[in-house]
Amino acid sequence: MRCIDCCVHPAIDINELRQWLPEPYRGRRLPPVGDKTYTLPIAATSATVPAGYAADPSLTASFLFDACGIESAVLVPLTLGWRADTRHGAVIAGAMNQWLATTWLSPEHNRHGRYYGSIRVFPGEVDHAIAEIERWAPDQRFVQVVVATHSVAPYGDQRYWPIWEAAERHHLPVLLQADGGGGIEFPPSMVGYPSHFIEYNTLLPSGGILHVISLICQGAFERFPSLVVVLADGGFDLLMPLLWRLNKEWRQTRFEVPWIERQPSDYLLAHVRVLLGALDGPGDATSFSKLLELDHIRELLMYGSRYPYWDMLEPSEALLGQPDRLREKVLYEKANELYRFRTTATG
Repeated sequence: MRCIDCCVHPAIDINELRQWLPEPYRGRRLPPVGDKTYTLPIAATSATVPAGYAADPSLTASFLFDACGIESAVLVPLTLGWRADTRHGAVIAGAMNQWLATTWLSPEHNRHGRYYGSIRVFPGEVDHAIAEIERWAPDQRFVQVVVATHSVAPYGDQRYWPIWEAAERHHLPVLLQADGGGGIEFPPSMVGYPSHFIEYNTLLPSGGILHVISLICQGAFERFPSLVVVLADGGFDLLMPLLWRLNKEWRQTRFEVPWIERQPSDYLLAHVRVLLGALDGPGDATSFSKLLELDHIRELLMYGSRYPYWDMLEPSEALLGQPDRLREKVLYEKANELYRFRTTATG
């Protein structure tokens, strides 16, 4: 069965990034990518991914394309979270884009044309974010924009609208990804800091979902009718109950948000996609199937492995027990339709 992997995390040594940083930032100390408050209490990589593979484009290609049977992979590098020095955060994002273009997407490592890239932008510097989109959008190797879910305001806030306008103008979806940390560590929940990783990871998808609610309620999807956001951290089983609740609130208080012209959940099919996570939904196939029947949830799902992390979902394990037609749509068709892969550029 054909498969597009929408979420592959190439590993980078932070010191390797320095050569693309301008002064005075090149000499500043940086924490490691992925250095965050809530660390996994077990081995940091999937038991099926050999150590060091994620730092090597050739080994990763062998694993994903040969061993797993994946046709194309969208690379989503992690950065360093939200920086207090917003200009620093912006130049880190820019350096990451240059690193990705020069390494994994280069003719040397992408001669097969099966790697595609993501444009990392830092929303704290709107003008810089737009400049990065304008710089890389014409490069056919890049197929989406990526922002971290941690932010100082929900993404429906109008300060961010110029970024969404630039993404929409270039027909690029926007992926929301819980970043690697190392910057300002915002409380990961509305009630502060959990004590354990298990609590943190359970709440992880909620950040992207809250941004979706904000984008709906602030009217961003009305303003940008072709904008699509992708929730990289799963949580479709959390998304739908919250949208049902939002529908009820909207019916009672819609006078407060007259720009919302449809029932809130009606925006999902046109504007939201959710990457299927290994921890999403009930464990048995029958209950999972019933959940997928609710409000066209199956139309929102795409496949993303989260390679090389511990919760990596291999294609052979995705939607086990579900009809082949559904698996084909989630594993391949939805992503192919969204990203509209172009001929991979070289150079």
